[in-house]
Amino acid sequence: MRPGGSLTSVVHSLGSMISASHASYVVAMYLNNFSLRFESYPFICKLLMLLTLVTSVVISGSAPAQAAKFNFSYAPGTSLEQILGFEMAGSVWSNYLADNVTVNIHVEMTDQLPQGVIGGALPGIQANQRYEIWRNQLASDRKSADDQFVFNNQQNDADKFTALIDGYKIDNNYELKMTRANAKALGMLNGNDTALDGYVLMKKQPAQSVAWNYDVLSNNVPSGTLDFLSVGIHELAHHLGFISGIDKAGWLTQKTQYDATHQSDFYATLIGKLDHATPLDMFRFSSESVKQASTSDSWIDMSVGGNSFFSTDGGKTMLGNFSTGENSSLGGDGNQASHWKQNSALGIMEPVIGTGERRSILTLDQRVMDVIGWDLQQGGTDLASLQSQAKARLAQRLGKTVEWLDANPIEAALLLTQDRTLDVQKMIKDSKVYDWRGGSGSGWWQDGLWQHFLWQELPSLTSDS
Repeated sequence: MRPGGSLTSVVHSLGSMISASHASYVVAMYLNNFSLRFESYPFICKLLMLLTLVTSVVISGSAPAQAAKFNFSYAPGTSLEQILGFEMAGSVWSNYLADNVTVNIHVEMTDQLPQGVIGGALPGIQANQRYEIWRNQLASDRKSADDQFVFNNQQNDADKFTALIDGYKIDNNYELKMTRANAKALGMLNGNDTALDGYVLMKKQPAQSVAWNYDVLSNNVPSGTLDFLSVGIHELAHHLGFISGIDKAGWLTQKTQYDATHQSDFYATLIGKLDHATPLDMFRFSSESVKQASTSDSWIDMSVGGNSFFSTDGGKTMLGNFSTGENSSLGGDGNQASHWKQNSALGIMEPVIGTGERRSILTLDQRVMDVIGWDLQQGGTDLASLQSQAKARLAQRLGKTVEWLDANPIEAALLLTQDRTLDVQKMIKDSKVYDWRGGSGSGWWQDGLWQHFLWQELPSLTSDS
């Protein structure tokens, strides 16, 4: 693709390459049940965390005094309904995140995604970040019970981390990577940096017999439709930091080149090389990693497959299961590891969503954001208020009234969209983790880059469904 061309032409060129605050926070957690692949302690702290599983909180729809802000841009071809959907998805997250940062996201609609894929997130990445600095930033930003649990249950070494991979100890790892948005929340990147923090692709029509639902004011998503808002909220969470290094293209496939008697030789090559691990991965444990670390330390688990879970206390307490990787030949469950386990009802970050479903940010979604560096607040999701606020923002951006916006959706969308191909290219290059090939045409968008998209998918559709 030539610089300056539409990013959808990039997508088309890939076609066949794709194989695809404090205790108040704790009591406020189990809020709405609006959820996503496309498929129909100290004693008091422990007590408070137990209450999170049973306590609902009544909250207002007004915007918090301070919150993370989303600055969206939209590619040509994005409709006003779709623009409003992402403006609202950003507002939903803003109501839960108190950090004074701005997250810059570019959104594009396309008809060139693989079959069954409805959306993807390509986060801007801060690569080669010192584990020691990340850990110090977390320690200085403790505001919740989970923050304190994390602080009390860290790995022994302050400057490096250890992981278990397929039963092998992989230590002396000094660096990790994180999304730009996550780095902003931690103060490891200027919170007002104006460069792109991420890129989202959404399918124009989810499937031949499935349409998007844009009616956010009704709790009933019609059968045969896919809720646009739910998918938008899910994709934004990847940019916020819900990503795993296990989804690195080709991760652990090299071990198949070693025979059984030389497997240890392969794992020895990984020592000190886990710089693709993420903040989310620092809370990814397994019963085996806990066992091998014993009570004297806490090792994470970076294996494909197995039974990895989320824990804030060094693996002592299993809070919810993660998906274990797309590569089923290595033992993965077929879903990217940057998600909860499918059909676990854990939150917005399940890998599949079904028709007729609306999903919400739930307790564990929030707790992940908390421990990877975001500050939580008791935000609400009064969707009617968020829609009104989104329309007012867009109208103000155009120097028009909300009434004009409602009466002129096509013209409004044309005025609100722009080609940011060069900015997306720059974000990809600056991330330093994607398979970038210089040149024109399809040469530089190879499957390595494409595999880094964090997909949300449809379940299999049959004639009987």
